[in-house]
Amino acid sequence: MIPVSQLHKPIGLNSELAELVGVLLGDGCLSVSISPRHAIYAVAFTASTKEFQYYENFVKPTLESEFGIRGHLYLRKDNTTRYHVYCKELVSYLAGLGIPVGKKKDAAIPATILEHGLTIPFIRGFYHAEGSLYRRYSKAYNRHVKIYDNLGVIHSERS
Repeated sequence: MIPVSQLHKPIGLNSELAELVGVLLGDGCLSVSISPRHAIYAVAFTASTKEFQYYENFVKPTLESEFGIRGHLYLRKDNTTRYHVYCKELVSYLAGLGIPVGKKKDAAIPATILEHGLTIPFIRGFYHAEGSLYRRYSKAYNRHVKIYDNLGVIHSERS
C-alpha cells in the first residue's frame, strides 16, 4: 500500500490522464476488498502480452508522473500483462472522475472528460484497450453517419 503522503493529485485533467481513464475503463478496474482485518484498494489492469510495451511506456510512467506512485507491472503465465497499484487515495481520485468501483456494466465516458474537451484522448485509450473500428462496405449502409469523421481517424471509402 502506498502511504497517502506519497500520492500527489494532478493539478488538472490533461490528455495523458484522459487516455489513462480510457484504458482503465477498457482493460482495468477499481476494486475495494474489505475483510475484518483490513481493506485493500486497488487499481488493476489486465491486457494481452502484446500490450506490455504500451503499459511500460505509457500507463506506468503516466501514473508515476501524475501521482508520484509506483505499481507492479508483470507478465503472467496465462499470457496476460498485469499492472496493479494499491492505493486508497488513487482509487478515490479515479472514482471521483466517474470510474465505477467494481463492475463496469453501465460505464460511460465520464462527464469530466467531456467537460474538459478530452474525448479524443479518452477514446484513444479506450480503443487501445478494446478495439477496432469496423464499417460495413455495403450500399445499405452508405447513409449512416460516420461518427469517426471528427475524431481524426483516417479511413477510406471503397467503391
